[in-house]
Amino acid sequence: MNTARVAAGGRADIRRHQYMMELAYGLQVNPAIRLSPNLQYILHPDQTGAPDRTRNIRNAFILGFKFTVDAMQLLFR
Repeated sequence: MNTARVAAGGRADIRRHQYMMELAYGLQVNPAIRLSPNLQYILHPDQTGAPDRTRNIRNAFILGFKFTVDAMQLLFR
């Protein structure tokens, strides 16, 4: 990867370790419905899929939601 980056005109300073921090929580709206927000912060994202980038990929902040419905509980309450 260092060779590919130097050939693309960048410096050979690829970060070797990726760190991910995650905060997840679940909120039971009613017996059949659950909402789960999710926050993630990725420090030094992995860039093996883009070895010809001339700079490191920036850190990332991700916000996601998962909405779960228990159909059996919803239909047969």
